[in-house]
Amino acid sequence: MTTKVTPELEKKIDALVATGRYPDGVAVLNAAVELLVENETEDEWLRRELAIGLEQDLNGQTHEFTRERFEMIRNKAFENVKLGRPIKDAVKP
Repeated sequence: MTTKVTPELEKKIDALVATGRYPDGVAVLNAAVELLVENETEDEWLRRELAIGLEQDLNGQTHEFTRERFEMIRNKAFENVKLGRPIKDAVKP
């Protein structure tokens, strides 16, 4: 495949190759596309989680987020870690 890029983008690609982190422009573009795919995947996950939260809010299934509630969640998480229970992806940093 042959791709044309703007002169401005070509300068950015050349600058990245000049850092030595990438052997050529193709490697820069490959890395850029991989990052784009990763970001799109994360965006899809966030949209799904947001939809769940909005649905829960509409159904009255939400709780006020207070300091006490945070401490309860935190303590439960520490307890689960001590018991060797898996951590949900949604709450991993």
